[in-house]
This record gives sequence, C-alpha cells and structure tokens, in this order.
Amino acid sequence: MKLFCVSDIHSSYTPLKNALDKANFNENDPNHLLIVCGDVFDRGHETLEVYEYLKNIKNKIMIQGNHELLFKELLEAELPGRHDAHNGTLDTFCQIAGVPIGSFDTLARGGWPTVAEKDAWKKVQAKVKKSEIAEWICNKENWVDYYEFDKFIITHAFIPTKLDPTLTKLDIEVYLSYYPYRIPARYYFPILNWRTEATEDEWYWAKWLDAADLYAHKKFKAEADNDKVLIVGHKWCEQFYGPVSYKKAPLTSEPFCSDHLIAIDGRVFDTGVMNVLVINEKFEVWDKNQTQLM
Repeated sequence: MKLFCVSDIHSSYTPLKNALDKANFNENDPNHLLIVCGDVFDRGHETLEVYEYLKNIKNKIMIQGNHELLFKELLEAELPGRHDAHNGTLDTFCQIAGVPIGSFDTLARGGWPTVAEKDAWKKVQAKVKKSEIAEWICNKENWVDYYEFDKFIITHAFIPTKLDPTLTKLDIEVYLSYYPYRIPARYYFPILNWRTEATEDEWYWAKWLDAADLYAHKKFKAEADNDKVLIVGHKWCEQFYGPVSYKKAPLTSEPFCSDHLIAIDGRVFDTGVMNVLVINEKFEVWDKNQTQLM
C-alpha cells in the first residue's frame, strides 16, 4: 500500500489535481490510498469541482478538520458571522447554492446584514441543507478523526489534549481568540490513551490546536518516545520553523519535516502550493517532487 497525504485543499481543485498527478497518484490503483487531512472547502473557488473529484475516489480516508466543523455549524446558524465570511465558509455556501458572494457585501465586511441579505441567507441555507455536499459533510461514516499507518499518526491539527483543570473561565477568556487555539501550551496535558479515551469534545478542540507550539513544548513526547511521527495540516508549513527548529521561517510552502513531525499545509489558497506526502511500502516519506524527506 502506498499513501498519498494532502491537507487543507480549501476548494482548490486545480492545484490538488496537478499535485496528485505530479506525485503519480492513480485513483484506479487499489494499492494507492488517498488521505485527506481535513479542510476540504472554503477560501477557494472550486468547491463543486473538489467535491465531484473526491466523492468518486473509492480508496480514500477523509479526516475531519476545523472547516468541516464550521460548515456544519453554519448549516444551523440563524445568520453567518464575521468568522464565516473571513474563513470562506459563507462563500462555500454561495458556490453550492449558485448565488454570488456579492449578495452579502455588508455581512462580508463585518456589518449588520441588510433585510435583503437576511432573506438571501435563508434561501442559500435552505439550498445547502438539501445539497448532496451537506449530506456528505454531515455523514459521520464518511469521516474519521485520525488515521494510523505503522509509525505515522495522521490527523488535521494535533492529537487530543486536556486543559489544566485549574484553568478558570476567566483565565481562558484572557487568551480567547479561537478557544483553545491561543491558550499557551503549558496549560495542556497529553491524554496518554487518547486513541480510546478522548471525548468527542476533546477531538473537536484538537482540530483547532497549534501543533507547532504543542510539539515544541513536548506534548507529543510520549508518542515520539515510541518512534511515532505526527503528520498534520491546519497550520502553515512556514509557521513551524520558529517554534520547532528555532530557525527563521524561509519563504517556502514546502513540507516542514522534523524528527517526529511533518507539516504539509502549503496555504494553497494564497500560494497555489498543494503539498502531497507519499509514504511507500518501506515506510519512506517522499514529497510530490520525488524528494525523500524521511
């Protein structure tokens, strides 16, 4: 079996397909397994194309990311919030419903929606709820929290952790941005038996975590001591250099590779770079350019 790992596609079909072709991925080869590490939609403009491509690949593992969570939350929202516009989820809904994002100019700028925008939102939301894509996103059988292949633990952002139980709500509010994304790593405790003991809520927050910060503070140490390697997306590759390697981040979107950590989010919606990590039968790790990383 050969694994092809991608992450943070963000509605960017063309870079995805080009990168997989360059990595020699064959969707009809039963020995080729595609691993998608979450954040399939938002921010890009090829939502429908990404969905049509992925749904027809039989040999795949879909790992849920935080943008899948945002999608499901917006399905039930009375109105989109500023974060829905900022993260591109509102645009994704518009693409699915066939409505131009310009219909929500005031809301997208962070203002209070007009009467016309409120009416337009109800129609967009109703269309998306009835869509095949919404059914696909909401079907738990289509998604997993992580995938383990020999020594590799593959997930969206990080493995589940527990917050320090002495941390009060007031303490948490001090660090609020994306709770608990901005809370310093010293307030986290690894869950030693996270594979079997992590709750649904702990997995929810794991999809928002800062892997570079937590890894640098040895929150992956128990797994690393067993020679495990964590493969993640979510946080851009260049953002791992300072916390993990103590080096100035280079102007690159290529995969970041450390002893027990590989990050593959190339920020495709901005850079056009879609990384593909290839793990072969010998458990060697290569990138889409046939360069060996591990």
